[in-house]
Amino acid sequence: MRIEQPLALSASALTAGTLNNGVQSSIRRAVSKFSWTNAMVAALSGTSGNLLVCTLPAKTVVNKAVVVITGQAAGTTTLTLSLGRVATGYIDYVVAKSAKAAANTIYGQVIGDVGTGLSAILGDLPSLSATTDVNLQFVSSIENLSNVTGSAGDVILETTLLP
Repeated sequence: MRIEQPLALSASALTAGTLNNGVQSSIRRAVSKFSWTNAMVAALSGTSGNLLVCTLPAKTVVNKAVVVITGQAAGTTTLTLSLGRVATGYIDYVVAKSAKAAANTIYGQVIGDVGTGLSAILGDLPSLSATTDVNLQFVSSIENLSNVTGSAGDVILETTLLP
């Protein structure tokens, strides 16, 4: 699900100084929701695996990232999830948290949940010229992810596409 609301700044909103004001454009801000099911997690092999959440277009700022547990995971001793774009742990947006938490648990709303990529008040701009993948990583300390049952949830991203 994607909700998009364009914001157009008129020429009168910004007055050019020394620089040329040659590009008049709109800033597109969107809130997008991506859902995972237990079947997706159980299909991952081994004790860790990644689900591709989305691919960000170039010039996209991630302003906020939230993970909502809608189905409590079971079947493994431990199961953590994290969200990000950098392969080392994928903890840029939401740090490693329990996927075995109760339904309606929200990660990304408090400072302790927020990854390094979103710790700045300005958000995260991964690339001006290339696309960027965002991944949800699942890690089990002992059992294979094929043993996971009940896991379900949503990833909600608030983004801004720059002109």
